[in-house]
Amino acid sequence: MGARRCAMLALWMAAVSTAACGGPDRVQRVDREPSAEVPAEAASEPAHRPLELALEGVEDPGRDTVVLVATIRLAAGLIAPPVVRVMLPPGAELVRGIPEEVLSAPGRQVTYRREYVVRGARGPIRIRAQSFGVAGGVRVEALWPSPP
Repeated sequence: MGARRCAMLALWMAAVSTAACGGPDRVQRVDREPSAEVPAEAASEPAHRPLELALEGVEDPGRDTVVLVATIRLAAGLIAPPVVRVMLPPGAELVRGIPEEVLSAPGRQVTYRREYVVRGARGPIRIRAQSFGVAGGVRVEALWPSPP
């Protein structure tokens, strides 16, 4: 698709969304009273999230390394492939693992586990997973060591 056609498509989409919503000055805020209390057991359950990230780590001071295991869970409705990125503090080196990887999003629930070995980390190590599509996106991050 040519650049001119893409620009016209974007302009058309902006015009349609503005017309359908009544324009930017037509947005109203509606505050509603809660209709019922949420049971305590339901409130403690995690909400359905399209993308989840858990990070565990073990430090080996003798080798000056940290072994990290990232668990990435994709919900069934996530169809845009997530990108997983390792962000290291200055002076740290990724000894094992892929610094940036695009995972497949098969349209069904799936769990990925990735292992990273980092040498010389003198600050927090950040793992980010994000997935963006036409309608929006989601980003999750985890730090090791986790903040207090």
